[in-house]
Amino acid sequence: MKGSLSMGRIAGVPLRFHWSAPLLIIVLAVGLGGGTLPEWAPNHSQGAYRAWAVAGALLLGASLIAHEGAHALVARRVGIKVKDVTVFALGGVTRMGQATTARDEGVIAAAGPLTSLVCGGVGLGAAVLTHDVAHWALVSAVLAWAGWANIALAAFNLVPAAPLDGGRVLQAVIWRARGDRERAARIAARCGQVAGALLVGAGLVEFFAGATAGLWLVLLGWFLSMAAVAEVRRSTLTESLRGLHASDAMRPHPRCRRLPGPLRPRLPRRPAHRPAGPLGNGGRRPDPRPGGRPAAARNDHDPGSGGAGPAPRLRPAPADGPGPPLVTSLLMPPG
Repeated sequence: MKGSLSMGRIAGVPLRFHWSAPLLIIVLAVGLGGGTLPEWAPNHSQGAYRAWAVAGALLLGASLIAHEGAHALVARRVGIKVKDVTVFALGGVTRMGQATTARDEGVIAAAGPLTSLVCGGVGLGAAVLTHDVAHWALVSAVLAWAGWANIALAAFNLVPAAPLDGGRVLQAVIWRARGDRERAARIAARCGQVAGALLVGAGLVEFFAGATAGLWLVLLGWFLSMAAVAEVRRSTLTESLRGLHASDAMRPHPRCRRLPGPLRPRLPRRPAHRPAGPLGNGGRRPDPRPGGRPAAARNDHDPGSGGAGPAPRLRPAPADGPGPPLVTSLLMPPG
């Protein structure tokens, strides 16, 4: 994801933070310190509420990293290459290769929500244990909030709509039942489009009712819808290319044009003021064309004026030649 900074590794997997990640912590801390903590643990100073709100937001952020880390670790366990884990304003994303079986797809997708459920259970259990401890009311409230937030995170991610984890589980189930991965991906992505539209609608209703948090739902729904649309397009393109080879897009008999005289293509010359490297042309591989593709030339009037060969097998053009050199004069023998 563009605009991300490397922040270390989790079990060998690169961890990155997008520039928008602090917005997530700020929104969580404002909501926790401004409403939840004063209600659950009254009679404390504003400074205490703010400090513990930041701590609670960071705790939930760590749980989110654990959620994504679970995806990454399980993916590596089944032999899938994981590129990185990125945290941004709307949550986290794990970039990895595609699963080769429906079972692997389902197991990887389910690992995140299960981890969030475990984190939620641990948080609620710790909140119960610290509830009656003197002067620990704020600690207990933060732990309870983090526990419920993790359970809510797991429940939301289990919604059967791609790209959510529940959508990946749905895709794995359909893939296993129908044997068609791309069709399963499109069905899950269509569900994601519907879920995104519903979130946008719910967020707008909340916003016009006076709850500014509705804008967060609108943004989340928009992101979900766009990701689902991208998944549908990817799956459709993959399906359309299935079974095709490069030869299917090539002409069996390319057009040829007769030339009246010897073919003299433009070739880069070695600068006189700079010594040539091992490959000639100042250390760069000589290239008969600006695009850097292999050279090919033929002339029916003069068989010796044509030739073909990959660019790395061409000698550098001399700087003091009388004119543009022929391709064949620069071809090097194989080996």
